[in-house]
Amino acid sequence: MPLTCNAKKSFCSVRRDSGWDSIDAWPSSSRAPGGLASIRYPGIEVEMEIRIAKPDDLQAMVEIYNQSIAAGQQTADITPVTISKREKWFADHRPEKYPILVAEKDESIIGYLTISAYRPGRAALRHTAEVSFFIHFDHHRQQVASRLLQHAIDLSPSLKIKTLFGILIDSNQASIRFLESFGFEKWGHMPRVAEFEGIEVGHVYYGLRVDD
Repeated sequence: MPLTCNAKKSFCSVRRDSGWDSIDAWPSSSRAPGGLASIRYPGIEVEMEIRIAKPDDLQAMVEIYNQSIAAGQQTADITPVTISKREKWFADHRPEKYPILVAEKDESIIGYLTISAYRPGRAALRHTAEVSFFIHFDHHRQQVASRLLQHAIDLSPSLKIKTLFGILIDSNQASIRFLESFGFEKWGHMPRVAEFEGIEVGHVYYGLRVDD
């Protein structure tokens, strides 16, 4: 019985003899849970697990991040990072509060998402977190980012996070449209604060209140 899931709208369609029926893919209180899920999209067969990152995943995450650096205007870093330079960054993401989520397929990491502290040490901001996501270029347009972001949104109440926001390069229209599709709204714009090979671009802040 073929199963087609929409990770953003939390439903699946099941092929029956009489046609396509919509069913709940997961309870509304725990949508898009971690664990193995077989999801079928038009022309693409995706089977992936969303889980908390382990130290052994760091090399793959660095490789994925460096793809975005090389592409330009997808992150503010302009030189490749190394595993050793990301070890403290990894350690700072405590799973019980600021986890890193990875998408794994066929024992390979194909994308990851971080939930990070906003202005660490400023206690009044303890319920607000920044979200960032990076997908291996071979796995774009396979709903990997959608699964990761939905899982982060669902996790937020248990992490005592009320607000998620992303900081994006304003020329990165694909990521802006992606966040908007999840209900994120533009909360701020800092024009011409970043420069790539002589081209000045801005930062935009997109936020989502997750406890309303």
